[in-house]
Amino acid sequence: MATTLVIGYGNPTRGDDGIGWTAAERLAAEMHDPRVRILARQQLTLELAADLSQVDRAIFIDAAVIGAPGEVRTERIDPAALPAETYSHQLAPAALLECARTLYGKCPEGYVVSVSGESFEFGDELSAPVAAAVPDALRRVRELVGLAE
Repeated sequence: MATTLVIGYGNPTRGDDGIGWTAAERLAAEMHDPRVRILARQQLTLELAADLSQVDRAIFIDAAVIGAPGEVRTERIDPAALPAETYSHQLAPAALLECARTLYGKCPEGYVVSVSGESFEFGDELSAPVAAAVPDALRRVRELVGLAE
């Protein structure tokens, strides 16, 4: 049974917004540990709360719009109160953690590994600085999982 859920999310047809998706696919190809489940999604949806309630740790991988292109950051996140107008088709990681706690009574420890993007225009290629940052982002995820190389 998986103890960690890694969710890489973003739109792979919008340039650097696809970093989460790309990183998740690469991790899934390289990491074969039954304690780790890896998903690639275009957005975070309410249905993922059930998956989150089944694990001890959640790691989200996403693009950031602030920071120098290719800058990688790791942040601990805690559940956040849901805004009055919550749209169930797209949630922030902290709100999704709160959904897991509210709906299922269990919320995992949460982290976000983000990579600052340079271009979010239509296209299926990552910009050079973001592509160069993928190994660092993957290393950080492995460290959080406890599988550092």
